[in-house]
Amino acid sequence: MSSINFVLDAFTTSKNMDISATLDAGSVPTTIDASATAIFYVDTDTLKNVFRFSSNSWDINDISAQDIHYFTFMENWPDYFNISPVNAQLDKWPAANPISDLPINTKMLVKHDFVRYLSLKLFKTPVGVDLFNNEEELINSLNVLGEETFQQDISGLLWAKNAYTDINDVSEGGEYESNNEDNTKFFIDPSVNRVCTTDEFDSSENITRELFRQILNGAPERFNDISFVAVDVDGSDVYYTAPLPFEQDDFISFKFTINPAAGQHLLTQTTAFGARVYKISLIAKNNVNAITWNTTPID
Repeated sequence: MSSINFVLDAFTTSKNMDISATLDAGSVPTTIDASATAIFYVDTDTLKNVFRFSSNSWDINDISAQDIHYFTFMENWPDYFNISPVNAQLDKWPAANPISDLPINTKMLVKHDFVRYLSLKLFKTPVGVDLFNNEEELINSLNVLGEETFQQDISGLLWAKNAYTDINDVSEGGEYESNNEDNTKFFIDPSVNRVCTTDEFDSSENITRELFRQILNGAPERFNDISFVAVDVDGSDVYYTAPLPFEQDDFISFKFTINPAAGQHLLTQTTAFGARVYKISLIAKNNVNAITWNTTPID
Protein backbone atom coordinates (compact mmCIF):
# COMPACT_ATOMS: atom_id res chain seq x y z
CA MET A 1 0.00 0.00 0.00
CA SER A 2 1.39 3.39 -1.01
CA SER A 3 1.67 6.31 1.42
CA ILE A 4 -0.28 9.54 0.98
CA ASN A 5 1.32 13.00 1.16
CA PHE A 6 -1.48 15.16 2.54
CA VAL A 7 -1.63 18.89 1.80
CA LEU A 8 -3.93 21.20 3.77
CA ASP A 9 -4.40 24.38 1.77
CA ALA A 10 -6.46 25.83 4.60
CA PHE A 11 -3.34 26.02 6.74
CA THR A 12 -1.35 27.96 4.11
CA THR A 13 -0.32 31.36 5.43
CA SER A 14 2.28 34.12 5.09
CA LYS A 15 3.56 36.30 7.91
CA ASN A 16 5.84 39.33 8.07
CA MET A 17 8.37 39.74 10.85
CA ASP A 18 8.22 43.07 12.63
CA ILE A 19 11.82 42.94 13.82
CA SER A 20 15.00 42.74 11.73
CA ALA A 21 18.27 41.11 12.63
CA THR A 22 20.71 43.79 13.71
CA LEU A 23 24.42 44.24 14.13
CA ASP A 24 26.41 45.96 16.82
CA ALA A 25 27.01 49.50 15.59
CA GLY A 26 30.71 48.92 16.01
CA SER A 27 32.99 51.81 16.83
CA VAL A 28 34.06 54.89 14.92
CA PRO A 29 37.84 55.29 14.50
CA THR A 30 39.19 58.24 16.43
CA THR A 31 40.67 61.19 14.56
CA ILE A 32 44.45 61.48 14.69
CA ASP A 33 45.66 65.07 14.71
CA ALA A 34 49.22 64.86 13.40
CA SER A 35 51.87 67.01 11.78
CA ALA A 36 52.81 64.35 9.23
CA THR A 37 51.78 60.90 8.02
CA ALA A 38 54.34 58.13 7.61
CA ILE A 39 53.60 54.65 6.30
CA PHE A 40 54.43 50.96 6.18
CA TYR A 41 53.07 48.47 3.67
CA VAL A 42 51.74 45.08 4.80
CA ASP A 43 50.04 42.31 2.85
CA THR A 44 46.39 41.60 3.64
CA ASP A 45 47.11 37.89 4.12
CA THR A 46 49.41 38.65 7.05
CA LEU A 47 46.68 40.72 8.70
CA LYS A 48 44.09 38.01 8.04
CA ASN A 49 46.31 35.29 9.48
CA VAL A 50 47.03 37.25 12.65
CA PHE A 51 43.67 38.85 13.46
CA ARG A 52 40.80 36.36 13.48
CA PHE A 53 37.46 35.71 15.18
CA SER A 54 34.90 33.00 15.77
CA SER A 55 31.38 32.62 17.10
CA ASN A 56 30.33 30.32 19.91
CA SER A 57 26.62 30.77 19.26
CA TRP A 58 26.24 27.01 18.83
CA ASP A 59 27.36 26.52 22.44
CA ILE A 60 24.20 27.81 24.11
CA ASN A 61 24.98 26.08 27.38
CA ASP A 62 28.19 28.04 27.93
CA ILE A 63 26.80 31.16 29.58
CA SER A 64 30.27 32.45 30.48
CA ALA A 65 31.14 33.03 26.84
CA GLN A 66 30.15 35.89 24.58
CA ASP A 67 28.95 35.48 21.00
CA ILE A 68 32.20 36.62 19.39
CA HIS A 69 35.66 35.35 20.25
CA TYR A 70 38.72 37.36 19.21
CA PHE A 71 42.07 35.75 18.42
CA THR A 72 45.52 37.24 17.86
CA PHE A 73 47.88 34.69 16.30
CA MET A 74 51.20 36.47 16.66
CA GLU A 75 53.15 33.45 15.43
CA ASN A 76 51.91 34.54 12.00
CA TRP A 77 53.48 38.00 12.34
CA PRO A 78 56.65 37.92 10.20
CA ASP A 79 59.78 38.01 12.34
CA TYR A 80 61.41 40.51 9.99
CA PHE A 81 58.49 42.94 10.03
CA ASN A 82 59.53 45.44 12.68
CA ILE A 83 57.24 48.46 12.61
CA SER A 84 59.39 50.73 14.73
CA PRO A 85 57.62 54.03 14.06
CA VAL A 86 60.90 55.91 13.53
CA ASN A 87 61.42 53.75 10.41
CA ALA A 88 58.07 54.59 8.84
CA GLN A 89 58.38 56.15 5.38
CA LEU A 90 57.59 59.72 4.36
CA ASP A 91 58.41 59.43 0.66
CA LYS A 92 55.88 56.81 -0.47
CA TRP A 93 52.14 56.97 -1.11
CA PRO A 94 50.19 58.18 0.82
CA ALA A 95 52.68 59.70 3.27
CA ALA A 96 52.26 63.42 3.78
CA ASN A 97 53.91 66.57 5.11
CA PRO A 98 57.57 65.70 5.55
CA ILE A 99 59.78 68.55 6.72
CA SER A 100 61.56 68.32 3.38
CA ASP A 101 60.28 66.51 0.29
CA LEU A 102 63.61 66.52 -1.52
CA PRO A 103 64.47 62.97 -2.65
CA ILE A 104 67.27 61.83 -0.33
CA ASN A 105 67.38 58.10 -1.09
CA THR A 106 66.85 56.18 2.16
CA LYS A 107 66.93 59.28 4.36
CA MET A 108 63.18 59.82 4.30
CA LEU A 109 62.15 57.94 7.43
CA VAL A 110 60.55 59.48 10.51
CA LYS A 111 63.87 59.61 12.37
CA HIS A 112 65.47 61.66 9.58
CA ASP A 113 62.42 63.88 9.41
CA PHE A 114 62.62 64.63 13.12
CA VAL A 115 66.29 65.64 12.91
CA ARG A 116 65.31 68.00 10.08
CA TYR A 117 62.53 69.29 12.32
CA LEU A 118 65.14 70.15 14.95
CA SER A 119 67.18 71.89 12.27
CA LEU A 120 64.15 73.85 11.07
CA LYS A 121 63.28 75.02 14.57
CA LEU A 122 66.85 75.81 15.59
CA PHE A 123 68.29 77.23 12.34
CA LYS A 124 65.12 78.19 10.43
CA THR A 125 66.03 75.72 7.69
CA PRO A 126 65.69 71.93 7.38
CA VAL A 127 69.02 71.65 5.55
CA GLY A 128 71.07 72.68 8.57
CA VAL A 129 71.31 69.10 9.83
CA ASP A 130 75.03 68.93 9.07
CA LEU A 131 75.60 71.69 11.62
CA PHE A 132 74.87 69.15 14.35
CA ASN A 133 78.09 67.48 15.49
CA ASN A 134 76.15 64.54 16.93
CA GLU A 135 73.76 63.67 14.10
CA GLU A 136 74.63 59.98 14.39
CA GLU A 137 73.91 60.03 18.12
CA LEU A 138 70.57 61.72 17.47
CA ILE A 139 69.61 58.98 15.01
CA ASN A 140 70.75 56.27 17.42
CA SER A 141 68.67 57.81 20.21
CA LEU A 142 65.62 57.90 17.95
CA ASN A 143 66.24 54.25 17.01
CA VAL A 144 66.14 53.36 20.71
CA LEU A 145 62.86 55.23 21.19
CA GLY A 146 61.33 53.53 18.16
CA GLU A 147 62.47 50.07 19.21
CA GLU A 148 61.06 50.59 22.70
CA THR A 149 57.75 51.61 21.17
CA PHE A 150 57.64 48.56 18.91
CA GLN A 151 58.79 45.99 21.46
CA GLN A 152 56.75 47.27 24.41
CA ASP A 153 53.74 49.15 23.06
CA ILE A 154 53.05 47.35 19.78
CA SER A 155 54.56 43.87 19.55
CA GLY A 156 54.56 43.51 23.33
CA LEU A 157 50.87 44.36 23.55
CA LEU A 158 49.95 41.99 20.72
CA TRP A 159 51.99 39.11 22.16
CA ALA A 160 50.42 39.69 25.57
CA LYS A 161 47.07 38.88 23.93
CA ASN A 162 48.47 36.05 21.81
CA ALA A 163 46.11 33.13 21.19
CA TYR A 164 48.85 30.58 22.05
CA THR A 165 50.03 27.88 19.68
CA ASP A 166 49.36 25.21 22.29
CA ILE A 167 46.50 25.27 24.74
CA ASN A 168 48.79 23.56 27.28
CA ASP A 169 50.64 26.88 27.59
CA VAL A 170 47.61 28.17 29.42
CA SER A 171 47.99 25.79 32.32
CA GLU A 172 51.70 25.01 32.21
CA GLY A 173 53.47 28.10 30.94
CA GLY A 174 52.34 30.57 33.56
CA GLU A 175 52.00 33.37 31.01
CA TYR A 176 48.24 32.96 30.82
CA GLU A 177 47.72 33.75 34.49
CA SER A 178 50.13 36.67 34.53
CA ASN A 179 48.55 38.18 31.41
CA ASN A 180 45.09 37.62 32.80
CA GLU A 181 45.78 39.59 35.98
CA ASP A 182 45.31 43.01 34.38
CA ASN A 183 41.68 42.48 33.39
CA THR A 184 42.61 40.88 30.09
CA LYS A 185 39.73 38.46 30.65
CA PHE A 186 41.06 35.65 28.49
CA PHE A 187 38.61 32.88 27.67
CA ILE A 188 39.49 29.32 26.66
CA ASP A 189 37.57 28.41 23.50
CA PRO A 190 37.43 24.60 23.59
CA SER A 191 36.16 24.29 20.01
CA VAL A 192 39.17 26.19 18.65
CA ASN A 193 41.44 24.89 21.42
CA ARG A 194 42.99 28.31 21.84
CA VAL A 195 42.85 31.29 24.15
CA CYS A 196 40.76 34.24 23.01
CA THR A 197 39.17 37.40 24.32
CA THR A 198 35.51 38.36 24.26
CA ASP A 199 33.51 41.57 24.46
CA GLU A 200 33.88 41.35 28.21
CA PHE A 201 37.39 42.73 27.68
CA ASP A 202 36.27 46.05 26.20
CA SER A 203 39.59 47.86 26.54
CA SER A 204 41.23 49.45 23.50
CA GLU A 205 44.03 46.95 24.16
CA ASN A 206 41.77 44.20 22.81
CA ILE A 207 43.20 44.88 19.36
CA THR A 208 41.32 42.26 17.32
CA ARG A 209 38.05 43.40 18.87
CA GLU A 210 38.88 47.03 18.07
CA LEU A 211 39.58 46.18 14.43
CA PHE A 212 36.46 43.99 14.22
CA ARG A 213 34.18 46.73 15.57
CA GLN A 214 35.66 49.41 13.31
CA ILE A 215 35.04 47.22 10.26
CA LEU A 216 31.52 46.63 11.56
CA ASN A 217 31.00 50.39 11.75
CA GLY A 218 32.61 51.34 8.46
CA ALA A 219 31.85 48.43 6.13
CA PRO A 220 29.47 45.87 7.67
CA GLU A 221 28.83 44.40 4.22
CA ARG A 222 32.25 42.78 4.42
CA PHE A 223 30.74 40.24 6.79
CA ASN A 224 28.30 39.05 4.10
CA ASP A 225 30.44 36.04 3.23
CA ILE A 226 32.35 34.72 6.21
CA SER A 227 33.88 31.25 6.23
CA PHE A 228 35.25 29.68 9.39
CA VAL A 229 38.22 27.82 7.95
CA ALA A 230 41.51 26.44 9.18
CA VAL A 231 44.54 28.68 9.43
CA ASP A 232 48.13 27.55 9.75
CA VAL A 233 49.66 28.80 13.01
CA ASP A 234 53.32 27.92 13.41
CA GLY A 235 52.88 24.69 11.46
CA SER A 236 49.61 23.60 13.10
CA ASP A 237 46.12 23.87 11.61
CA VAL A 238 43.74 25.86 13.83
CA TYR A 239 40.10 25.32 12.93
CA TYR A 240 36.82 27.23 13.33
CA THR A 241 38.08 30.81 13.00
CA ALA A 242 37.56 33.40 10.28
CA PRO A 243 39.87 36.25 9.25
CA LEU A 244 38.88 39.83 9.82
CA PRO A 245 37.83 40.93 6.31
CA PHE A 246 40.66 43.33 5.48
CA GLU A 247 40.80 44.70 1.97
CA GLN A 248 43.25 46.46 -0.32
CA ASP A 249 44.25 49.96 0.89
CA ASP A 250 42.80 49.59 4.38
CA PHE A 251 44.70 51.76 6.85
CA ILE A 252 45.61 50.78 10.40
CA SER A 253 46.92 53.93 12.08
CA PHE A 254 48.26 55.09 15.40
CA LYS A 255 49.87 58.26 16.74
CA PHE A 256 53.56 58.57 17.54
CA THR A 257 54.82 61.71 19.27
CA ILE A 258 58.47 62.70 19.59
CA ASN A 259 59.34 65.39 22.10
CA PRO A 260 62.65 67.24 21.80
CA ALA A 261 65.05 67.02 24.72
CA ALA A 262 64.39 69.46 27.55
CA GLY A 263 66.03 72.81 26.83
CA GLN A 264 66.77 71.93 23.20
CA HIS A 265 65.77 75.43 22.07
CA LEU A 266 68.56 76.95 24.15
CA LEU A 267 71.11 75.64 21.64
CA THR A 268 70.41 78.69 19.46
CA GLN A 269 68.46 80.72 22.02
CA THR A 270 65.33 80.42 19.91
CA THR A 271 61.75 80.23 21.11
CA ALA A 272 60.87 76.97 22.85
CA PHE A 273 59.17 74.51 20.54
CA GLY A 274 57.20 71.38 21.21
CA ALA A 275 56.74 67.87 19.86
CA ARG A 276 56.31 66.67 16.32
CA VAL A 277 53.38 64.31 15.99
CA TYR A 278 53.29 61.55 13.39
CA LYS A 279 50.39 59.48 12.16
CA ILE A 280 51.84 56.05 11.45
CA SER A 281 49.74 54.03 9.01
CA LEU A 282 49.99 50.37 8.00
CA ILE A 283 48.52 50.07 4.52
CA ALA A 284 47.10 46.72 3.42
CA LYS A 285 48.09 45.52 -0.03
CA ASN A 286 46.93 42.44 -1.92
CA ASN A 287 50.48 41.41 -2.68
CA VAL A 288 52.41 38.76 -0.76
CA ASN A 289 55.58 40.83 -1.17
CA ALA A 290 54.13 44.06 0.17
CA ILE A 291 56.32 44.05 3.28
CA THR A 292 59.42 44.05 1.07
CA TRP A 293 58.30 47.38 -0.43
CA ASN A 294 59.23 49.12 2.80
CA THR A 295 62.55 50.95 2.92
CA THR A 296 65.23 48.97 4.75
CA PRO A 297 66.89 51.31 7.28
CA ILE A 298 70.63 51.77 6.84
CA ASP A 299 71.27 53.76 10.01
